[in-house]
Amino acid sequence: MSPPVAVPPLLPGPAAVDRQQLINVLALLVALAAVLTSTFLARLTLRLNHNANLMRIVLEALEKQRRGTFTATEIALLEELPKHDVDLGFARLPAPVLEDAFEVACYYQHLSTLAEYGAPRSVFTIGGEAAGYGYA
Repeated sequence: MSPPVAVPPLLPGPAAVDRQQLINVLALLVALAAVLTSTFLARLTLRLNHNANLMRIVLEALEKQRRGTFTATEIALLEELPKHDVDLGFARLPAPVLEDAFEVACYYQHLSTLAEYGAPRSVFTIGGEAAGYGYA
């Protein structure tokens, strides 16, 4: 067996780093980059899976709003409510207005519950954020 061959340092002087130490440091940096990248991708995957699981529920919830009858009811309610005294409150509105108000209020309560449990905010933007109608 021949004696080991000494590897000359990359830098001269007392702060010299030999090639083996440099390879070890680079390997450590690569391993750290791999851990950070895999952590980032795992978190991204979890968030996308969560949103995908909620999407079916959200689409079902938004189905009512896509129907013309609900939108017409909501518009009629917005026109009708200013005609009634505010002191009546919600519970003492006339019967047809109360039914419509209850239906619209329950719908938006359902949407707010979905938003509270983490449904994507972009799903609840109605009319665009620039218009000021973002519900989330």
